[in-house]
Amino acid sequence: MCWLLQQRTQDKTWLLGWLVMMAKEPLAGSWAWHVEDIMCEWERDSADQEFWHRLLEKRHLWAQEQQTVMVARAVEAMREDCPVLDTILALAVAFVPSTAQPLAVAPPVPWQPPTAQQHAS
Repeated sequence: MCWLLQQRTQDKTWLLGWLVMMAKEPLAGSWAWHVEDIMCEWERDSADQEFWHRLLEKRHLWAQEQQTVMVARAVEAMREDCPVLDTILALAVAFVPSTAQPLAVAPPVPWQPPTAQQHAS
C-alpha cells in the first residue's frame, strides 16, 4: 500500500512539474517574440532615421545651391545697377539662419530685465 501511495505521489509531482513547464513555455515564447518584434522595429526605425538624415542633407545642399544662385543674381543686378538689388539681398539674408549670421545682421535678442547682480555693480 505504501508503494502505491508513493507511486501516486510521484505521478502527481511529475504531472505538476509538467504543467508548470508547459505554462512557462508559452511565456518564454512570448518573451522571445516580443524581443524579436522590438529588434525588428528598432531596425526599421534606424533605416528610417538614416533615410531622413540623407534626405535632409540633400535638401540642405539644394537650399545652399539656391542661395548661391540668389546671391549670384544679386551680384549681377548690382553690376547692372538694378533696383531690385535690395529686395534680393534682403531675401538672401532672411533665409540664412540667425545663428549663422554675423552679430551686426542678426536680429536683436528680446529685452531682458537686469539681474540683481548687475544692479550691485
